[in-house]
Amino acid sequence: MVCCITWYLVCRITWYLVCRITWYMVCRITWYMVCCITWYMVCRITWYMVCRITWYMVCRITWYMVCRIT
Repeated sequence: MVCCITWYLVCRITWYLVCRITWYMVCRITWYMVCCITWYMVCRITWYMVCRITWYMVCRITWYMVCRIT
């Protein structure tokens, strides 16, 4: 039982990259349009929260499933 440290790391890195790219695309464009530091802060915090929750939900379940099988 190699219990899935590799999978955990892959999952975490992948979600981090997805989150950073999505945040950059959505947030930076909106921030430039609105041009407001407050919006930038709100956006960053919101995306961080969404990303963390999504990562936790998707990644932990997948990790658990893979670990149980192997």
